[in-house]
Amino acid sequence: MVTHFKANRPYNHFLLLIYGTILAWPIFIKSISINNKRKVTLVYSGIRSMLHNIAETLPLLPTFVTILLLFIHAILLNQIALKQRLFPKNNYLPGMTYLLFVSLFISKIQFSDTLLASTILLWILSKICGLQNAANSKTLLFNIGLIFGIAVLIDHPAYIFITVIWFALMLTRPFRLPEWLVVLLGGFTTYYFIGSWLFLNGKKINSLFPVLELGMPKINLSTWELSALSFLLLIALYSIYFIHVNMRKLLVQSRNSWTIIFFYLFISIFVSFFYAVSDYNDQVFVLAPLALISAACFFYTDQKWVVNIMHWLLVAISIVINYYYCF
Repeated sequence: MVTHFKANRPYNHFLLLIYGTILAWPIFIKSISINNKRKVTLVYSGIRSMLHNIAETLPLLPTFVTILLLFIHAILLNQIALKQRLFPKNNYLPGMTYLLFVSLFISKIQFSDTLLASTILLWILSKICGLQNAANSKTLLFNIGLIFGIAVLIDHPAYIFITVIWFALMLTRPFRLPEWLVVLLGGFTTYYFIGSWLFLNGKKINSLFPVLELGMPKINLSTWELSALSFLLLIALYSIYFIHVNMRKLLVQSRNSWTIIFFYLFISIFVSFFYAVSDYNDQVFVLAPLALISAACFFYTDQKWVVNIMHWLLVAISIVINYYYCF
């Protein structure tokens, strides 16, 4: 299986969809629910209410929407790796690794504000990694700010990821104050249009603005899930070693992109502390950059039998975890 995704074949997108669907088999037995455990933003509240209403007629809709979002995450990770040439050869391992990692914790994933925001932030990550080659940087930065504003409207703690955008600007471009202000202008433009619509309809706009809230994440993991997490961290450490060893062989653009991805992972780890009430779903921010980095272990390991053992061992752990979840 790893060999198929290590090659750059045109049908790999379809194969990736089949692969992810098979790994996500438990959620077809026990449908994915919609997270209702905490106070959410006004925008996401509207999205959630609409999905609730449709789900009364189509109960599996939240499940299919969640699978679609996870598949989009995998595609975005592949695009980042391909466009930024993160590996010497084009491959689909980042998407495969992401879907494999997600399958280990699929029983805890819900349709949530963090899942939607993570989709938008990965889209932004794909754009900021390409800043160094942008022909019209101000237009791109305005669009990044505009999209970022949507992410914050859906999930307020996502505002911490503005540091990733600024870090990418510092790393890839000489300091120009207008470019930094253009990003903020794009974000405020999103708020302006949504706020205007609410004002004209006689609704309060105070709830649109993020409020700093701090809390400790509460994550309950079984013994098998803790074992899986330990294995993932081990793979990630090996991957960091492989990336470090091969970094000099990459283009400057690729090295900068890896640096941005590592910083994105660093911010993702701490974002869960910006929720008053946090649960596992907030860790979905971490899985994407962790999988993108961990793909290096599958790519650079020369011994095929080692790679296959790692892959099928993770699949076996996923089956065991999800078996206990379903039965």
